[in-house]
Amino acid sequence: MVRQVKDNVTQVHHRKRVPVAAILLSLALTMSLVQYLQSGDVRWVSDSFRWIETTGRGLIGSAKSDRLGDKFKEYSAKASNALSRLGDEAEQSASNLTGESVTRVLSSLRNGISGSVVGVTDGDTIKVLDASRDILKVRLTGIDAPEKDQPFGRQSAQHLSAMIAGRDVFVESTGKDKYGRTLGKVLVDGRDMNLEQVKAGYAWWDSHPASDQPTADREAYRQAEDKARAEKIGLWSEPKPVNPYVWRKRKPLR
Repeated sequence: MVRQVKDNVTQVHHRKRVPVAAILLSLALTMSLVQYLQSGDVRWVSDSFRWIETTGRGLIGSAKSDRLGDKFKEYSAKASNALSRLGDEAEQSASNLTGESVTRVLSSLRNGISGSVVGVTDGDTIKVLDASRDILKVRLTGIDAPEKDQPFGRQSAQHLSAMIAGRDVFVESTGKDKYGRTLGKVLVDGRDMNLEQVKAGYAWWDSHPASDQPTADREAYRQAEDKARAEKIGLWSEPKPVNPYVWRKRKPLR
């Protein structure tokens, strides 16, 4: 009877135990995924190798016996091999993420909104159907596209529509403006659509709220506008293009 009870307890214990390898693999995949989405690279494996090597040298140098040094080398080698295997699997899984997978992961990692584009109002304003089936008006931040009645206003809207109409997007929201529009950077498969508008010459870089943009974004947008200006593409093909902000100020006078 006692033996049967012990066997039952042992079986329950084994059923509840989660394999250590599975936990390590999950952690490795998560770390790799976050690094891959943030920088396009997975570096934590090589960083771990360097830590093991540095720590190993320090311990081995101060070891009181060769036996301790040999043991550390043995364990370090095992750890390195395990990290290598986990890292390879994690990096492969992260690099295979595309399309909707990226959108779902971004949604869980960042502050923002996932949804589908159901309308393009102009070159910097869209409508997004979110998970709650609400339609949100989204104003692309960091850019200012030509007004509808301004030269290249129609082309700007068409260019944006060609890139995102009907697509799943992720909006990195920074809040709302006084008109109730959601403000943010719109991503499709990880690509910045706001920046793409500037690159194509269909929007100005809106430098007025530049302090609200991350440093990397400010520099990328500035360089994109400079390049479009130099190549005279899109609105920059006009002899004297008018900033949309100035155009709106003049509008009541026309």
